Amino acid sequence: MAATGPVMMLAAAKVDLELASARRSTQAFYEDHAERYAQATLSQSMQPQLDRFLDIAPVGPILDLGCGAGRDLKVLTQAGRPAIGLDLSWALARMARSFAASPVVVGDMRCPPVASASLAGVRAPDHTSAPGAGAFHQGFQIRSCLCIRSPRSAGRGDTRPRYF
Repeated sequence: MAATGPVMMLAAAKVDLELASARRSTQAFYEDHAERYAQATLSQSMQPQLDRFLDIAPVGPILDLGCGAGRDLKVLTQAGRPAIGLDLSWALARMARSFAASPVVVGDMRCPPVASASLAGVRAPDHTSAPGAGAFHQGFQIRSCLCIRSPRSAGRGDTRPRYF
């Protein structure tokens, strides 16, 4: 028999607390390590993957979800695409805004402050498939494509993003 009533509410509350804790620890990590993270990622080119994404995404605004220090956001804007970055870290958002010369919003991917109907596509790292990202996928309708790149696969020689 499936849990209902108070049991279901307690389970949901536990998940909410776990997600809030994960959000806080993730945010704290990137705030504390923003400079080192930027140095490690800004020099890594994702140009071929982003070119492929731009080839299939219709013209229109693109959300760079988890934009970090702005590496991919800069490529998108230099390609003439209107793009906005979204990151959980204030420190990384400031860096991205400066580096990419594009608007960047600090926020949670589970409730992005962008109307999904206004987007042609979303560029996202693999953590959008983590627990809690379901709210992002369920509430976010995209007219075009979602590009998820997985940095974990880079060590195995497979740097191809996945397109959905």
